[in-house]
Amino acid sequence: MLEKPKPEFTAGKKGGEDDFAANLFLGSRHDKDSNTEEEGISAMKYLIVTNNPSVAVNQEQLLFVEGSVETTLIKVRDLVHEGYELISHPLAASLRMLFSPFRSVILGKKLEKVDSFSAVIIEDSIAKYKRHTDFRKSNPAHDEDYKMIDRILLETALAEQPNTW
Repeated sequence: MLEKPKPEFTAGKKGGEDDFAANLFLGSRHDKDSNTEEEGISAMKYLIVTNNPSVAVNQEQLLFVEGSVETTLIKVRDLVHEGYELISHPLAASLRMLFSPFRSVILGKKLEKVDSFSAVIIEDSIAKYKRHTDFRKSNPAHDEDYKMIDRILLETALAEQPNTW
């Protein structure tokens, strides 16, 4: 039986075999209250923007957003308008996952000007997200499953093309 290849990102294991947060990136931590947040983010090769606490634990090259998926998408939009490019699509691939309360998005390096393709995608994504979820009430019964699925989707995206960005 073939063994699933593990991502080559190692920042030192701090937990069990499945400790995703300890195995992703080398880089510097960027907290919301940091005075050098803008300088640090712009120097990175890529950035994860997430509201998923299971991704954010001991994570490097990450901007954690306290709040909903909509708040996370708005933060991604703001960063895209500052010149960052989208690496991963801001919406999930299925309607069921659209209702997940957790979302992680990968942004590329900061460009000299706004990437119009990324700007259109994030603006449309926010509108579609609102259109499909405004009428739904949140149900925390499956939050742990949604956290895990978001983390696995992120891990897969990172392992797929780590040298491209």
